Amino acid sequence: AAVVCAIAIGPICYVLWKFGAFAKLTVEEISIGPYALLYLNIKGPYNEVVPRAMRKVKDMVVKDASFEHESQENKMDTLGIYFDDPNVAEAEECRSIVAYCAD
Repeated sequence: AAVVCAIAIGPICYVLWKFGAFAKLTVEEISIGPYALLYLNIKGPYNEVVPRAMRKVKDMVVKDASFEHESQENKMDTLGIYFDDPNVAEAEECRSIVAYCAD
């Protein structure tokens, strides 16, 4: 029985070890910033969050002639926070925040 158990569990343990399940975890706290963030509260389907946010940013910020929207939009540092499970909530009721680094 012990041999059968070892044959059954051995490959599972090997795969877990290979993928780092038993590796030592090191956590390091660093301080960065401060950063100025522009954030938008958005309600609606999650697949529309980024395009809607980009349109709002363009309308609000791109009026500055030094900001070239077409060349800069893919270079913007962004952060998204999604509050609702889209499998449970109606798509139009899903809430999110999209933040852009303004520095």
